[in-house]
Amino acid sequence: MRTYTIEELKDDENFLKNIRWDITPKKFLKPAKTDKIDGVMLYVETGGEHPVLMIMKNYSLGSVTAGNIEGIPNNLIDESASSPECISGMCPLSTALQGWLKKELGLLKD
Repeated sequence: MRTYTIEELKDDENFLKNIRWDITPKKFLKPAKTDKIDGVMLYVETGGEHPVLMIMKNYSLGSVTAGNIEGIPNNLIDESASSPECISGMCPLSTALQGWLKKELGLLKD
């Protein structure tokens, strides 16, 4: 599995335009019939030794785990990993982690 840095990802226009901030692990695992989940989902994986921020690419016919992102502050990862919305070892991003990522990826205007 590939490990990405924020620096790599913030220069990847295809990645940035396809992030689906609205897709959570719960929506991914139990989508409503009307949910379209195509795009990139970010989530915190808790199945390993330490929680990790993961990238999953979702397509109409399936999904693939593309890798993980390093350099995320531990307190933001831990906050997401303790969410009551975690399902099957997959946790949604906390509001703080989403905000941090948007800022670091250059998606927020100053």
